[in-house]
Amino acid sequence: MSSALTTIRRIILWDYERGTWQYDVLVALIIGTVILVPGSYFGDRDRPMKHTNRPELKAARANADPGAASNPATQNVTQAGSEPLIILNENLTAFLKQQGRSDDLKNNREAALALYLREELRREGALERYEVRLDDHNQPVSYRVWLK
Repeated sequence: MSSALTTIRRIILWDYERGTWQYDVLVALIIGTVILVPGSYFGDRDRPMKHTNRPELKAARANADPGAASNPATQNVTQAGSEPLIILNENLTAFLKQQGRSDDLKNNREAALALYLREELRREGALERYEVRLDDHNQPVSYRVWLK
């Protein structure tokens, strides 16, 4: 038991000499982690995403603008007054339910969208305008949102 604790202590304190096999294994583990773990795992929010693997975002973009799906460089980039953000109604409803504010969508849709943008998507800026996309039964499917 004490040898395991000694090994853990030596790894944490980086107590191995250069050129030993233990040192080489630790360096290989660090390099492997940096290379193999995707950048999105580290919460790299300051760079715009060029593509997404989330099917609900792909479907919303394809329904909103068929040309957007063919240009992956502009899919997730929004600048003031330009491309709108697409928010699916099911995502917004689930977020509001989680926040305990389910009635906000019925009472004040604009405030609900602003809260979702600020808290869930971490987008700053005032809500300039929004459009509701309805299905065949006049139920909201998604929202196109423009920021100032």
